[in-house]
Amino acid sequence: MKNNKKLSAMLACALISSCVAVTFGSCGGGEAKDTYVPDEKPYRWANTPAVQAEMDEGVKIDGEFNDSVYENINWLDAIDRPDSEKTSIIRVGTAITAKGVYIAVDVEETGSKIYVTPNRASYCNSCIELYMDTASETDLTKKTFELDLMANGDFSVRSRVPARWDWKSAYAPNDIAPIAAAKTKGGKVNSDTCYGYSYEVFLSKGYLEKMGYEFSEEMEIALNPVHIISLDYNQTNHQLARVYSQWMADYSDNYDWGKPNTWLTFGKNGLQTYNINVTVTGDKTLGSIVGVNGKNEIFKGHNGELKIICLNGSKLTKLTVNGENALEKVRWSGDVGVLTLANPTADVAVEAEFAK
Repeated sequence: MKNNKKLSAMLACALISSCVAVTFGSCGGGEAKDTYVPDEKPYRWANTPAVQAEMDEGVKIDGEFNDSVYENINWLDAIDRPDSEKTSIIRVGTAITAKGVYIAVDVEETGSKIYVTPNRASYCNSCIELYMDTASETDLTKKTFELDLMANGDFSVRSRVPARWDWKSAYAPNDIAPIAAAKTKGGKVNSDTCYGYSYEVFLSKGYLEKMGYEFSEEMEIALNPVHIISLDYNQTNHQLARVYSQWMADYSDNYDWGKPNTWLTFGKNGLQTYNINVTVTGDKTLGSIVGVNGKNEIFKGHNGELKIICLNGSKLTKLTVNGENALEKVRWSGDVGVLTLANPTADVAVEAEFAK
């Protein structure tokens, strides 16, 4: 027992001596100092914003049209009525600056719901399939865009492959790539309260040039915003899942999906139109003249029409267009007449007079 106690005491003393030796040996007679080894990839406490195409100062792509670039532009205000149960109000506007092209699209639907299902093709979801090319093209080209703008904010961009009648992805580096954002109306997509969406798209100068456009602030582009009305959340057969509405045909007198020069023309100040300046002389209570679409304007590159109404038993006794007699060109149905203004290249001056 004594031997064990003696052995234990000897081991304890040896252990203490060892610890003291190690302590003083590591200190070298001074205080211990930590060695700082810098991280090769230090953590940044502030997230670095992703690189994006450069836009005009103050512009924010967020699905709202309250930026200065949209001030005083001319909007296309249209009605899409594919059947008696469905009606949509669609607005389209553009602005072009030295930075690029801004496109704004607003959709409000009645008689349908806003459906977006992630696991099916965009052309079955509530969507605008926006086709774009330069306004002078008589056929689809390799620079024809298809921008699929789904109501939930997802979008894709494809360009034309003319030789194969096909499309390919048209993405680009982040510093020039398209930027888009959507905002829903009335609630989230797929909810009973959601009734529409608004979309903003920015296409930078660098991106357009990469895709083959000769960019300038004066350029004119043709747009064809096909409206896809989704009929069912789960259906994947496009023939049953949607209405593919080419409503542009109601506004373009010679519309052809495959011919950009038959679409509507947009530029730096929005929809490109010519004014119809109407002057009625004599008794103005005897008749009226107004554009068929309710506005005295003609879409650039298209024919315009005037609706003439004789009131209180009157007759149209004078009608000139840019100083030339047009009385014999009116097509009458009772007291209502229609005059076609064939593809003007400037504002049109109309003078009329009614008499009993």
